[in-house]
Amino acid sequence: MKREQILGVRVPEIRAALWETLMLVFDSEMLRKGLTLSGEGVLDEGLYHEMNIFLNNLPHFYREYDHANVAIINRMNNFEECIELLNKFLPHVNNWEICDAINPKVFRKHPKEVWQLCEGWLGSLKPFQQRFGIVTAMRYFLDDERFFEEQFDWIEMVAHQADTVIDIRDNWKKMGWDWETWWTDDEAYYVRMAIAWYLATALAKQWEAALSVLTEERLPTLVHNRAIQKALESRRISQEQKELLRELKR
Repeated sequence: MKREQILGVRVPEIRAALWETLMLVFDSEMLRKGLTLSGEGVLDEGLYHEMNIFLNNLPHFYREYDHANVAIINRMNNFEECIELLNKFLPHVNNWEICDAINPKVFRKHPKEVWQLCEGWLGSLKPFQQRFGIVTAMRYFLDDERFFEEQFDWIEMVAHQADTVIDIRDNWKKMGWDWETWWTDDEAYYVRMAIAWYLATALAKQWEAALSVLTEERLPTLVHNRAIQKALESRRISQEQKELLRELKR
């Protein structure tokens, strides 16, 4: 993100200003239940129209506009409307800050549908769609009531895909072919670090299942070691467990 794309407004200030605006656009009782774009509870048709123009005028130039868009998505009460807005916005996400800020509250009510969407994000060749899929899996599918071991297969696929894409890019570059559309090193880094973050969280919440990913050496060395390092920094993992993890470094 370029310096000229940052206005310098802090995220809490963006959210506060957005909430004040929403209070002018919508009935407060409707907002209490969660934001919907169906036209329900609209107080100011002009501002409502402007908000919809803003949500569809993508990509945004300023980082702060992205944060405002994310805040609206996160407040959505209607799952279908939320996904519609998310699908418009997500292809334009190009940094970890905005990616990790996306966390719609309505996701908790629709775990089956969210995982189906996760498979699409994880299978994408767009790095920050992949990162969003990884972070979403970490947030919603590692607790006991939603955990299933098959998600590790997807995480393993993404980890190896990141290495493959970078290898292909580097080979194309050596041969003088067009490689500009392939991932940058920074993009690969943020996908790999998301996997390490995911696995460290999995070790804290699902120790035995997550440990097998490491003992079976299912991940590329870089991600394997980064995941261990993040787990060693966690306060949710015991000293005994950390000693075992140290022995698994490659």
